[in-house]
Amino acid sequence: MSPEFHIPSIDLPTEYVSWSSPAADLWVASTPSAYVGMVDRSHDGFVGTDHAGRDVGVHATLQEARTAVYRAWVEPEASLAQWAGRFAAQEAADIERQTPSADAPALDAVA
Repeated sequence: MSPEFHIPSIDLPTEYVSWSSPAADLWVASTPSAYVGMVDRSHDGFVGTDHAGRDVGVHATLQEARTAVYRAWVEPEASLAQWAGRFAAQEAADIERQTPSADAPALDAVA
C-alpha cells in the first residue's frame, strides 16, 4: 500500500507577475493591476522589498531575492511574520549595543 500525501492548497494570485529592470541593478515586479515588489543589488547582495516597502531579506542570488519578493506577495502573512521577527531581532541588538557593560568605566570616572 502506498503512503498518502496531503498537498495543502494555496490560494495563488491569478495574475501573471512580470519583472522589468528600469535601471542598472534594479528589478521591479508587477502585475497588470498591482505593484509586487522589487530587488536591488547592494554590496551585501540582492535586497528584496515587498509591495509595502518591507525588507524581505538580503540574498546571495537574484533568483533567491526574486523568489522572496514573489513569496511575500503570495503569502503576505508569512512575510509579515518574518519581517516582524527580523525587526524584533534588530531592535534587541540595538538595545544590547546601547546598554553599557559592567566592565565599561562610568562616564563620570573618565573625566
